Amino acid sequence: MRVNHQKRRRIYINKLIEIIKSSEYQEYIEKDERYREFLESKALLKVWGFYYTGYLWE
Repeated sequence: MRVNHQKRRRIYINKLIEIIKSSEYQEYIEKDERYREFLESKALLKVWGFYYTGYLWE
């Protein structure tokens, strides 16, 4: 269960980084409710931190 959770989290983080880098970022989250809800969670802070510093906070 733990491994699956970590794998899912890694996939989400990679996807979020792709979305953040894309020019259609705002448009994408407006279309997809699930990603908007995820982006509003605490995980967003980790993604932004990783994106800007290269270090994934635990």
